[in-house]
Amino acid sequence: MVPLAAVLFGLAAVSPVTGQTWNRAGTSASVSGWVRDATGVPQIGALVQVLAPNARLVGTAVTDMKGRYRLVNLPAGSYLVRATQALYLPAQRDNLKLVSGSRAVVDLTLATLFTPSQWLPAQRREPEESGDDWMWTLRSSASRPILRWVDDGTGAVSSVEYSSSATELSHKTMSENRLALISDDSGFAHGGVHQSLTMERVHPDGVGSILRADLSGARTPYPVAPSADVVVGFERGTVWSGYQRTLLTYHLHPELVGRGSSNGMQAATIRSAQRVELGDTVMIDAGSMLREVNMAGNAVSMLPFVRVSVKPAEHVILTYGYATSGELQSLDDLDRVEVEMPVAVAMNGHLRTQRGEHQTLGLSGRAGRSVMEIAIYRDKIDAAPIAGTGVLTSTEIAAGGVVADPTTQSFRALSGEYESSGYRVLLKEELTKAISLTGQYETGSALIADGSTDASVQGVLGSLRAMKTYAATVSLNGRLLRTGTRFRAAYRWQPESTLTAVDAYHSYGDAAYFGLHLRQPLHINGMLPHGFEAVVDVTNLLAQGYRPFVSSDGRTLYFAQAPKVLQAGLSFTF
Repeated sequence: MVPLAAVLFGLAAVSPVTGQTWNRAGTSASVSGWVRDATGVPQIGALVQVLAPNARLVGTAVTDMKGRYRLVNLPAGSYLVRATQALYLPAQRDNLKLVSGSRAVVDLTLATLFTPSQWLPAQRREPEESGDDWMWTLRSSASRPILRWVDDGTGAVSSVEYSSSATELSHKTMSENRLALISDDSGFAHGGVHQSLTMERVHPDGVGSILRADLSGARTPYPVAPSADVVVGFERGTVWSGYQRTLLTYHLHPELVGRGSSNGMQAATIRSAQRVELGDTVMIDAGSMLREVNMAGNAVSMLPFVRVSVKPAEHVILTYGYATSGELQSLDDLDRVEVEMPVAVAMNGHLRTQRGEHQTLGLSGRAGRSVMEIAIYRDKIDAAPIAGTGVLTSTEIAAGGVVADPTTQSFRALSGEYESSGYRVLLKEELTKAISLTGQYETGSALIADGSTDASVQGVLGSLRAMKTYAATVSLNGRLLRTGTRFRAAYRWQPESTLTAVDAYHSYGDAAYFGLHLRQPLHINGMLPHGFEAVVDVTNLLAQGYRPFVSSDGRTLYFAQAPKVLQAGLSFTF
């Protein structure tokens, strides 16, 4: 069945202006205007609706090739005019009063999910990161998100509201789906060709849900079954102007090999968080992650977090955070539906997983187009993941302390305990409405290896020690207006001898050294339908920071903070 929005778009392509009303008796008023994005680009095929005070739909139109729309024969009265478009927040004009014979002009500007300032001037997670391939958008097919940002009139967003769609969706359940084909030949537990399906639904009661399934292809010449990653999530509103989000994740990776010739790792995770807003002054995020990993044993861990943000003055935020996992430190971290495989290694008869404690105190503020953040932190890390590349022998795997992925010739290990404390300073400048430049400097401790180049894997891991050091990051991200290309290029430097990141819990930071992310809409002379995109994501493009050592069979292996990884693929949203 062809969606109604697609039919309306087709009509808009034939006629410069298309409008439809549902009640024409005794009407003579009209509404027209333009729909553009924040940079002034006309939005083709945007859906414009006129709603009565009781949310009854009075008229609809679809913008033409120049972003124009027009609705005629509207009854006199007071209305709300709303424009929606895929990948944009809705824009609306409230309390539009029409009298018989009037011709109102209403121009609407659409902003993306990432264009408006959020409640916090500076967030831990940069929205242009590569993780936005699978963002939890919670949209209907008319692009009405459950969550919306509310502008206080000064250009800064002061609060987040939960918008129940029960009235508008009483007769129809909205959905949005995405298919993707991604190739990755170097990522730990993510090699080969993957077929991914993401399905999002907005239910009649206003609850949003999402399902994501990722299945790998055959891993030739290795005789292993395909891997599977499945995520199920939902979100609902709560009291105190808040909302709750929960994600359940299951990983099955038979290609992974651990101690005792144990093949296959299974992991199940429940991540849940709730946000409470006390007026425009206090925002509290709290939640936890329950994780179970099975591989030659079981490891179960409960990892809570709390984050309190206070707004003492306009554009100024004071934040305190406590977390026990780098994956979940605020509710915003659950925007990422796709999560990394947990690292678990067998040592001394037990299965160890990564964990620690992190505390941070930050102050952030906005002045014009500039955002600045200053924070101090203290970490006590029980086990930090160490990345490696190369083929391990069965003897090295049997010795414990590592889990290997022979299909991508990579492995992971966990470090011992160490502490780190320091500070970070971040400055973000909006160069244009579509492009921003970010610089960050941070101090702290990172692990280095003292072992000689002919040491064993276990010998290198046993020689790790913490060293006080620093790191600096420069990133450029944004969107090219004419082509629709979204990009993020970043270079993060820290001493090449280090094997872990400085300020390891700060998710805002990029992977070490040069990284690049591109998303390109595909429009080949109208041959492809709307919704096709090409995605390229490269980590450590220059292959810097590799620390070599010789294994027991004479092969050269490497530890690296961020091994080089190349992912590319196609996605189709429908």
